[in-house]
Amino acid sequence: MALSTGYGQRTQERGWRQYSGQPYRDLIALTEAAQARADLDTTRTAFADWSYSCYVANWAATSTDRFKTVVSAAGMWNLEALQADTDMRA
Repeated sequence: MALSTGYGQRTQERGWRQYSGQPYRDLIALTEAAQARADLDTTRTAFADWSYSCYVANWAATSTDRFKTVVSAAGMWNLEALQADTDMRA
């Protein structure tokens, strides 16, 4: 997912300043790919995350009904504070 730190600088840059843009589109694309599998129960789709991705989780909770459950822990809310505190490059 765009902005994820575990996949290198390029992945972070794909989502830079798009907090509910490319990361959310990636989440929906991944969800659709998973739901296309016949061996998964699409009525029990959940999204849980920690830290930055909670912003996306909270956005998803209010923007789509694709998830039966959304868990958001230690999420950030203040984007201005993130800009001053992040280790991501602009």
